[in-house]
Amino acid sequence: MITEDDIVTVSELRKNTLAVFKKMNKSKKPLLIFSDSKPVGVIMSITKYAELQMEYESVVNPQDWIKETNRLKKKGHSL
Repeated sequence: MITEDDIVTVSELRKNTLAVFKKMNKSKKPLLIFSDSKPVGVIMSITKYAELQMEYESVVNPQDWIKETNRLKKKGHSL
């Protein structure tokens, strides 16, 4: 469940970058970045990223992922 503590504004990130990263590392959860009340990005610790990457790779067949990526690129999607 997303709480107010999981959300950071672009302005807050710009003004207090180090504090935002400390908050992210302390919470051990990704932070959602909002601009004008709309989600625009996510930041997470390198540890959390590595965990998600390992989890993803254990579920997804790499060859299928490469095929899908190439298919999307041919359709004009930027990845």
